[in-house]
Amino acid sequence: MRIWRGLFLLSALCWVALPALAQSFGDVVFTEVMYDDTAGTDAEWVEIHNTTASTIDISGWVVGDASVYPGPGSEGVITIPAATTIAPDAYLVLSRVALPEITGEIVCTGAGSWTLGNTGDNLWLYTAATGGTLIDGSLSAQYPDETTTAGNSIEKCDENSTWTSDTTAWIQSTTVFAATGRYRNCTPGAPNSDCGGGDITPPSLTSVTVISNTQLDVLFSESVNQTVAETEANYSVDNGVGAPLSALRDGTNPALVHLTFSAMSPNSYVLTVLTVEDLNNNAANNLTGNFVITGAASNAIVITEVMYDDTAGADIEWVEIYNTTASPINISGYVLLDGPAYPPTTEGAWIVPSATTINAGQYLVLCDTAIAEFTNEVVCFDSLGAFGLNNSGDNLSLFTSFSGGTLVHGSLTVAYPDLAGGNAGNSIEVCLADVGLQWENVNWYESANVFAAAGRYRHCTPGAAPSPCVPDVTAPVLLSANVVTNSQIDAVFDENLAEVSAETVANYSVDNGIGTPTTAVLQGDGNTVRLTFAASLPANTYTLTVNNVTDVAGNPVAANSTAQFTIVPSAYDIIFTEFMPNPNFGGNADSLGEWFEIYNRGANAVNMSGWIISDANGSDTLEGNPTIPAGGYFVFCSNGDSATNGGVPENYAYRFGTTGWGLALNNSGELMTLRDAANVTVTALSYSGLPFAAGASAQLSATNLDPSNPVNWCIASTAWSGANNGDLGTPGAANICGAPAIPDTLTICQIRAQDSCGVPDWNDSLLVTYGIVTHNDSCRRNMYVESNGCAILVFGTAAQTNMIGATRLALPGDSVRLEGALDFFSGVSEFSQFALQAVTVTFISSGNPVPAPTVIAANTISQNAASCAPEANESRHVTVNNVTFDTAGVDTFAANTNYLLISGSDTIQFRVNTCDTLVGQPIPQGALNVTGVLAQFDTSGACWCQDYQLLTGRVASFVTAECGVPLEVTAYRLAGTNFVQLRWDPAAENNCGCYNVWYATTSSPVFPDDYTLLTPTPISTLVFDDDTIGGVDSKRFYVVTGVTCP
Repeated sequence: MRIWRGLFLLSALCWVALPALAQSFGDVVFTEVMYDDTAGTDAEWVEIHNTTASTIDISGWVVGDASVYPGPGSEGVITIPAATTIAPDAYLVLSRVALPEITGEIVCTGAGSWTLGNTGDNLWLYTAATGGTLIDGSLSAQYPDETTTAGNSIEKCDENSTWTSDTTAWIQSTTVFAATGRYRNCTPGAPNSDCGGGDITPPSLTSVTVISNTQLDVLFSESVNQTVAETEANYSVDNGVGAPLSALRDGTNPALVHLTFSAMSPNSYVLTVLTVEDLNNNAANNLTGNFVITGAASNAIVITEVMYDDTAGADIEWVEIYNTTASPINISGYVLLDGPAYPPTTEGAWIVPSATTINAGQYLVLCDTAIAEFTNEVVCFDSLGAFGLNNSGDNLSLFTSFSGGTLVHGSLTVAYPDLAGGNAGNSIEVCLADVGLQWENVNWYESANVFAAAGRYRHCTPGAAPSPCVPDVTAPVLLSANVVTNSQIDAVFDENLAEVSAETVANYSVDNGIGTPTTAVLQGDGNTVRLTFAASLPANTYTLTVNNVTDVAGNPVAANSTAQFTIVPSAYDIIFTEFMPNPNFGGNADSLGEWFEIYNRGANAVNMSGWIISDANGSDTLEGNPTIPAGGYFVFCSNGDSATNGGVPENYAYRFGTTGWGLALNNSGELMTLRDAANVTVTALSYSGLPFAAGASAQLSATNLDPSNPVNWCIASTAWSGANNGDLGTPGAANICGAPAIPDTLTICQIRAQDSCGVPDWNDSLLVTYGIVTHNDSCRRNMYVESNGCAILVFGTAAQTNMIGATRLALPGDSVRLEGALDFFSGVSEFSQFALQAVTVTFISSGNPVPAPTVIAANTISQNAASCAPEANESRHVTVNNVTFDTAGVDTFAANTNYLLISGSDTIQFRVNTCDTLVGQPIPQGALNVTGVLAQFDTSGACWCQDYQLLTGRVASFVTAECGVPLEVTAYRLAGTNFVQLRWDPAAENNCGCYNVWYATTSSPVFPDDYTLLTPTPISTLVFDDDTIGGVDSKRFYVVTGVTCP
C-alpha cells in the first residue's frame, strides 16, 4: 500500500558549528530500495551489497524501518532466513514476499508492519533481532524520495559507501528492467545505474492535446515540479481565454498537466506556458503550443436512433448519432442528457470519453455499458447516475460540454415519441429523408429492420443509416371514454398521439353544461388522455366530443369524434377536508403519523363498512362498522396509537403499504379516492397542488367550498389539542385558515440565534433576510448565503430554478433576498421547500465580492461534533489549514463519499458530492489548506450534532500548506550574556500565524527526532530569546517551524 509520511527538509543555521560524527563503515551496505511499484498494493524490496572479499553468513540478520532497535516498535522488521550467505562483491535482494519478476530474491519472515514509506523512511540492518551490531542504515536518517514514477527504484551512486540520507548520493534508476509489470526501472541483484553528471536541461513542451472544449492535456519532455505546474497563473491562452480555472499534475505521469478552462468556442488557439520547472529546478519560460477547438455547429451532429426498451428486464439503452458534415468532429467531453435542464441537475448525463472522434458521414452508437451484440459502440460514463430513457417518451439533447457548452441537437422540452409501444427490442429511428433536420421537425418511426430474431435487440439499425419511412396517413380513432373518478375521465385512442394536441384542453368538451376539462394529460401508454374536471360530475350519462387531436404523424382525429360515459349516482355527500402526508417524524418514519380527514355534508350518518380507500400506492377495505355522523368529521390514520402517531385523534387506522396493499401518502401529492361497497366513487381528490409542508397539513377553508379548487385550501398554522410531535392541523375538528402571516425581516446573524442544542430560536417563523451567495450546488439542491460572518442553507428547488427577477440560477456573488419559514432538519438550520412556507429567492444584483472564507481550526469542528452547542460556523464559507487526507489506500475522489482530514489528534470529514468537479480527480497528498462550506447532516443524538462535513462542490479547495516546514533562522550570542537571540522571516504563506522553536545538542541532528521543543505554547513574534542555554561553552542547533495559532 501507499503510505505518505511527512519528510521535513531542514534548513537551519546554528550559531556555532561542530564537526560531523564519523559513520561506521559496514561490510554489507544498502544499495537499492524499491518502495513504490506500479500495483495498488506494493511488493517492496531492498538490495544489499557485500563490500568485502569474503563470503558472509547473514542468517538471522534483521532489516527494519522503525526509529527504535530492537524492533518492530510501531513499524516492522523482516528476518533473513537461516543458511543465507552473500558472496564477495555480490548483490542480494531481500523482500517479505516472493517476487515472480526477480530471480534469486531472499524471502524473509516479518514482524509488525514492514512497509517502506513513499516519501522516505528509516532503514537499518542489524546482525540479530536483539543485541546485534548495526551494519548499515540509521534509526533516524531516511532515504530520500527520488522517484517520480511508480515502478522505479532509487539507487546509491557509490555502491560501497555506507548509509546516507543525502539526496545527491541517490538517484532514480535509469536502467530499464521491464516495459510493463510492477517494476520498470531498477537493477535488482546487479550493479546500479550510472549516476552521471546531473540534470541541467530545462523541460520542453512536447504536446497540447484537446480533451474537450474545457480541458487541455499539456505534456512536457520530463517530470515537472508540482507546485510550479499547478500554479494557474503560469499558463495563458490567447483570444481572450486567459489562465485556466485549475491546473493539476497527473497522479501517474508527472510530466503531464491537466488544465481546465471555461468553455472555449471553436477556433485556433495558442497556449503559452510562462514558467515551468523540472524536478531539479531547471526552469523554462514562455513555451508555446498550438491547439484547435473543433466544435460542432447546430445539426452538424444529429440524433438518429433511440433504443429505450429492449427485451431484457434491465434495459441496456443506447442512442445513435450521425455526423452530417464532410469532416471528422472531435466529440470528446460532449454530454448527452435526458432531463429538462442544462447544466444537468436531477436527471442523467452521459459524457463522451476523451479522444473520441466521429468521422464524416458516420453513424455512432453511444451507451453507458459495453454491448456484446455491437462493435465500435462508444461507452460513456454516467455523471449523475440517473440516466434512463423513458419508455413513454423522454427529453434528449446533445451538448458540447457538461456546462457552458452549446446545444448540438435534441431538446430540453420536446420528447421523442413512444412509437415502439409494447414491441420491446425495437428502436425508433428518424426517417432517412429527415436526417439533419432540427429535432422538432424530424419524423420518427418504429424500426422495421430485422437486427436479430432473438436477444435484446430485434428491429434496429445501430451504426448504420435508418430505413426510408412509410408515411402514416391514417387518422387516430377515439375508442372510448372511461370513468376513473367522478371528476376524471380517460379518453382512449387507437394509436399514439402528439403530446401538444393531446394535452390542449380546448380539444375536449362534455355536454350537459360541463364544458372543457381543467387539465388534459397524455398517459404513459401514449394513446390515453386523462381529463380532469373542476368538480365532480353529477350522476348522469355524458357525451365526450374531441376535435383537433393528432397522432405523431400529424393526422387529426375525425371532426366531432364522440364517446359516451356514465357517472353512477352516489347516495352520499362526503368530501376530503384535510391531508397530513408529511408529519414531523425524522428519517423515513412518516408511516407513524400520516393521516387525512373527510367530512359528511349529508343529513344522515353513514356506515362505511366495506368501503375502499385508495391512493397511488394501494388500497384498504374498511372493516367493522366505521360510521361518520351527519355534519361530522372522520380521521383516517396510518397508526392508531396516539402516543406514537403525534397525538392524532384517529377514527380508523388503515393499513400502511407501498406495494399495492395498503396506503402511503406521497409527500409530493397523489390522487385519493373513497368508494362505497358497490365500488361507486363517493369522492376523489388529488392533493398535489394543495398547500402543505413538513409538519403542517393542507386544510379546506370551509366545508361548503369546492375541494377541487386549490384556492379554497390553506396550510395549517395551529396545533390541535393533544398534538405531541410539533405538527400543525385540526384532525377531527373544523379547519382554521387565518390571514396570511407577515414575515419578520432579520439579519442572518439574528436568524442564527440558537439554544444549547443548536435549535434556532426562530424555528418555524416566517422570515425575510438578505445576503451574498457563496455556493450553489444545484445538483444536490444546496445553496449557501452569507452576510457579516453568518450563513444559512437554502435547500430544495429554489437552488435549482431561476431566481425571481432573473433568468438563471443563483451564482456565487449574487446578492439575494430570501423569504420563507425557517426550518430545522437533521441538525441544520435552513430555508427549505418543505418548511411551513417554502423559500423563495429574489435576485438583487450580481458580481458582488464573495465573502472571504473564515479560517477555523480543525479542532473547532471536531469539538462541535462531540458536544451540543450553538453552531456559529454552520453553512459558512471556511478554510481549514494544515490538514492531511487519510486516503485509506484510495487514490481518487469518488461521488457521494466522505473522506477523513487529519490535523494532529483531530479528525474531520470532507464530503465529495455527485456533481463535484473533484469526482475522479487524484486525492492530494501532504499538508493542505482546504476551503469549502461547513455543513451538518445528522439524525443521531438528542441535539443532532454528531456529523459535520466540509462540502466542496465547485469551490476551489486545495492550497498547499506551508505550516510545519522549517524556516531559515539566524542565531546571535549576545555579548556578555548567557542567552541566544533567534531571528527569522515570516512563513512563505500567511496561513501559519504562529511559530515553534526547537533545539538539539547533538551534531548532525535529524528533525524532529533529535530536537526538543522550546515553546510549548506557539509564539506569534519573529524573535525569540533562548535563556536556557547555560554557560558560554554550551552549543545548540536551532530550528523554527510555522504552526497554526491556538
